[in-house]
Amino acid sequence: MNIKEPLYEIPIPSTALESGPFYEYLSGGSLIIRYTFYDESSRIEKRHELSFSKVRAYSYTAELHCTSWQIDDAYDTLVEVKSSSWVEELLNNTALDQRDEWVMKHYMIYFDGSGCHQIICNSWKLID
Repeated sequence: MNIKEPLYEIPIPSTALESGPFYEYLSGGSLIIRYTFYDESSRIEKRHELSFSKVRAYSYTAELHCTSWQIDDAYDTLVEVKSSSWVEELLNNTALDQRDEWVMKHYMIYFDGSGCHQIICNSWKLID
């Protein structure tokens, strides 16, 4: 069963984002999800990036097509999907002698007005 563990909640509701989320795929296998928001306390626009390293796969599902599973617990929250069937599928498609070479973690976040973003990669970090 896919269990979602919350890791990071974006600082404001996604309905109040100034821009984004936007994808940027970098050479070397990194993926960034970028968004900006207006910080009321400092009265400046801030940009945050969720950076994912050694990306093996990613998926975007438009809001209209999302299931409740893609929204629940992942609404404005980056979660790690434990015991992911998607990771299992990728590992099964990998040559036996290379299966242990990759760390594959399944991350997911849902942004209101955008949809569900899922990434399988080695790790993530916040850049603000």
